[in-house]
Amino acid sequence: MTNLKRAWLGGIKRVARATGITTLLTLLLFILLEGVSSTVIFVRDFAWRAGLEGGASARSQPGGVSSQHTQPDEDLGWAHLPNVNIPDLYGPGRHFRTNSQGFRNDSDFTTEEPEGRVRLICSGDSFTLGYGVSNADAWCTQLATLDPRLETINMGQVAYGLGQAYLWYRRDGARLEHSVHVLAFITADIARMRRDDFQGIEKPRLELENGILVARNIPIRQGGLFPLSSERRAVIRNLSTMRAANAILRRLGPSTAGRNGELGEPGAAAADLPDSESRAIVDGIIAELLRENRESGRLLVLLHLPVRSDYRAEHVIRTEYGHESSGAWRRYLAEQAPTRGFVFIDMVESLGALTSDEFGQMFLPRSSEGAGRGHLSELGNRHVARLVYERLRRVDDLSDRLTPAAP
Repeated sequence: MTNLKRAWLGGIKRVARATGITTLLTLLLFILLEGVSSTVIFVRDFAWRAGLEGGASARSQPGGVSSQHTQPDEDLGWAHLPNVNIPDLYGPGRHFRTNSQGFRNDSDFTTEEPEGRVRLICSGDSFTLGYGVSNADAWCTQLATLDPRLETINMGQVAYGLGQAYLWYRRDGARLEHSVHVLAFITADIARMRRDDFQGIEKPRLELENGILVARNIPIRQGGLFPLSSERRAVIRNLSTMRAANAILRRLGPSTAGRNGELGEPGAAAADLPDSESRAIVDGIIAELLRENRESGRLLVLLHLPVRSDYRAEHVIRTEYGHESSGAWRRYLAEQAPTRGFVFIDMVESLGALTSDEFGQMFLPRSSEGAGRGHLSELGNRHVARLVYERLRRVDDLSDRLTPAAP
């Protein structure tokens, strides 16, 4: 081999070696910077969530599960603290208050339904709670302002799935005499029903066993302070190493994608389609509620509440029944209602008929500095209350009790 050829090959090797070393150093530097950045973010978020226990406002809390008004519950995962009164939880003038029974109401309720009144229980998630608005502006409370004969109990809770709403109603709501039970939900609540945690906070999971509804993952042991420990666990689970490990585990075993619940705007995550298992659980909930209602003479109302992701644009439903999972569930329940004996109210379709300007006023703005963005605004809550009331007045057994007496 000539000296020129050896020199040429040696030069190529030196360039390749230098390129390899440079690439390796760049990769190591990137890994180092990524690790440092992740560590900084982890420490910041870990401390940030710890600050929630010290009384941070609801606007800064992921998922809205606030240590200011919630406590651990071994049956439900979390529940309201009783007798809480926070004047500006959702911003100036937007207060949050619970009664001694843990409902979002200003006063307590007797076990008996007051004579001459129609008591209505609203159960559901944050859209029923009235997340982002004052007690008086939640749609459940607004119902009572439309007719003095109505007495309404707000059993909404932030981040509840359909199963938790059902279990809370069975435990604390069903024992109170009432004429109407409104079980309200967004489509994502059905997906939450089949998980055993929400963003790291443990919760019950409903299953069917020999045709009977059973709650799994209870009693719930939170372990440590709540929701501080759960929120810190959520930060840990968001580490890149944890996400990578979960990705590997998902490849090795059954899929657990989506277990942590949706982030960002409420209801934006993909919800379950009505497959045989999820439909069977929903059918089981309806059947159990209808059985109890027949024994007590109560009316069951299923109310599908809207989220922005139900629409293609600000005022256009994505298809005839909205996006795929939302539309499938709404269509299924609309078909079931007449034959099974419950009332189904599709609020998604109602908002889809509004003009663009009207639609935009139904939700708290995305740019809002206060809590609750993406949830129903004061106007949106009033709109829901009005349409629900109009539908209730068309129910034969209620029309005489709700229609104001002629002068």
